[in-house]
Amino acid sequence: MLSKDTGMYNTCSHFCVYCYANTSKERVQKNKVKHHPDSESIIE
Repeated sequence: MLSKDTGMYNTCSHFCVYCYANTSKERVQKNKVKHHPDSESIIE
């Protein structure tokens, strides 16, 4: 069966205080510029 991940660490820009998915704001900001809305992956 094929499957697809719906999330990825260091990609959420909500920056919730107790979030475990981000290790640093800087990494999220770097990943955000790699995001392509039409891509099948969150970042390229």
